[in-house]
Amino acid sequence: MSKRISAIAITAFVLASTAIFAQEDVEYRPTFGIGFNGGVQKIYCDIAHTGLAMTGEGFMRFMLSDRFNLRLGLGYGQLSDGFSQRTFHTNVVNADLKGNIYLLKNGLFRPYASLGFGGINYTYNIDKPYAIGDPALEGKASWDVAILFGGGADLMIGRKVAFNASVDYRHTLNDGLDGAELGSSVDGYMTIRGGIVFFMGKKERAAKEELLASDQNVSSQVAEEAADTDEETQAILRQLMGVDNEETKTEPQKPGDEYTQLTEKAEQLKSAINDKERKISEMESVISSKEARIADLQKELAQVNTFPGDFRSAYKQGLREYGNRNYDKSIAIYRNLLAKNPTHKLASNCTYWIGENYFKKGDYLSAIESFQAVFGYKKSYKKDDATLMLGRSYHKLGQLEKAKSYFNQLITSYPNSEYVPKARQWLQRIQ
Repeated sequence: MSKRISAIAITAFVLASTAIFAQEDVEYRPTFGIGFNGGVQKIYCDIAHTGLAMTGEGFMRFMLSDRFNLRLGLGYGQLSDGFSQRTFHTNVVNADLKGNIYLLKNGLFRPYASLGFGGINYTYNIDKPYAIGDPALEGKASWDVAILFGGGADLMIGRKVAFNASVDYRHTLNDGLDGAELGSSVDGYMTIRGGIVFFMGKKERAAKEELLASDQNVSSQVAEEAADTDEETQAILRQLMGVDNEETKTEPQKPGDEYTQLTEKAEQLKSAINDKERKISEMESVISSKEARIADLQKELAQVNTFPGDFRSAYKQGLREYGNRNYDKSIAIYRNLLAKNPTHKLASNCTYWIGENYFKKGDYLSAIESFQAVFGYKKSYKKDDATLMLGRSYHKLGQLEKAKSYFNQLITSYPNSEYVPKARQWLQRIQ
């Protein structure tokens, strides 16, 4: 009996201590927050290798619940190809609205996931004469819209103060952050920041203070009544479990019910974390695809730069018109290049880009004709590209068997092609 009472006393002490800490945590309810942060950001654009630049931001939070808040932010920073290169820099002012969902309801460390949108005002500046951007865009203020996603965490260093760290990616709708509008991809940038948040809120009612005082006396009551009968001991246990409320007499909660509730909450949390991990994986896939596309265009521009000025200039202009969605102009440029240079080493590239333009216009039959013409050249850099796009064109036309045959042909005929993973992904979608 004495061992049993001792165990009860220890349990009571732990629960009472926990109640005191919990009361300190819930006594103050933040409803609004204001903060400042600073950090670095990295651009993903038409330049293969970019670097970091400084950024800072002020923001407000509106705490709509224990799990969700809306965040308004206003920031300033720069984008460049690194502190050492610095061939250009772009001044960026951002205004964001995003929602933060906490993955943990309370505690000192609270990670969260974010999703939102914002407006960007940016100005491109040339620092070295060989910068990739168009000099005509220098000093010209432009506007863009960004979709942003990411996450972060709050580390509570006081009841009203938290250290905040966050990472997010801003996916813009245009292609001018680096001053160069090349290819079909658009620009974006990743931001990493750390700072301080100050919270404001209100105290809970006096009823919670009375509950705290009641919980503080539990352990002493158990010690004083250590020699009482089993019935009184059971009464103390029921009081510790919170089922002997003086205002409402209810049946004691079964241990199995409490376990079921905890299990359900654990499953819900696990499901939420898995969902966030899936979204992060999808974001990483989008970024990886964008980087691969930029690398392709850089490689192609490197090939073009080895040829005479007239051809090089016209070829780049065709890419710019394609990137600006002026598909008819781009087609005309490449047809003119083919007419003047039918045996040029990049003649098949011109034929391929004519097909890309038709594909973007939705004229898939004309696109197929151009992509198939690529194979008429004895030597071509674009045969694996054309095979992939033939599969995509037939997929758009609903001819799935033909689409599958071209995706399989890419995998078997060009096993070392960088487009093999994409072909496998399209085959999975069709099946």
